[in-house]
This record gives sequence, structure tokens and C-alpha cells, in this order.
Amino acid sequence: MPRAKKVSKKPTDPASRTVRELQKNTKQLRELNSFGRNFALSLVRGVGVTLGATIVTGLILTLLYQAYTSSVSSVPILEKILPKSSVEPYLKH
Repeated sequence: MPRAKKVSKKPTDPASRTVRELQKNTKQLRELNSFGRNFALSLVRGVGVTLGATIVTGLILTLLYQAYTSSVSSVPILEKILPKSSVEPYLKH
């Protein structure tokens, strides 16, 4: 006796496939737009921006300090306006 062909329970017509894809996409969009996920990502972004800004600001201040200390001794007017001794306590390495 010949075996019967297995009948797929999932319809293969284009309309039902489209509906399944829409349902899957809707679920993914709900997960991506969830409050908890967006809140956590916002916290991570905020910490990253804060750390990055701190590092960049530190590098810029270091470069400015090095430029200032090398230029103050060569320009006497700068030394009179802003003495090196008044700046060093705030910018010590």
C-alpha cells in the first residue's frame, strides 16, 4: 500500500505568508520599541557620551597647558598677565 503524502499544516499561499511575515515584523517592532529597552540604551549612550567628553576635554586641557607653559616663558606680557605660578596648582600632572 502506498504511503500518503504529508500535508503541510502551514499554508503556502502568498496571502498567508504575508500575514505571517507581518505578524513576525510586528513582534520585532514591539520588542525594539519597548520602554525598558529604550531606557537601557539611553543610559548606555549617556554614560558613553559623558566618558567620551571627559576624555576629550582632558586631552584638550593637557595640550593647552603644554602650549601655555612653553609659550609663557617666551612672551613676557603673558607672564605678567597670567603668571605661571598661579596656574600650576590647578593643572599639575
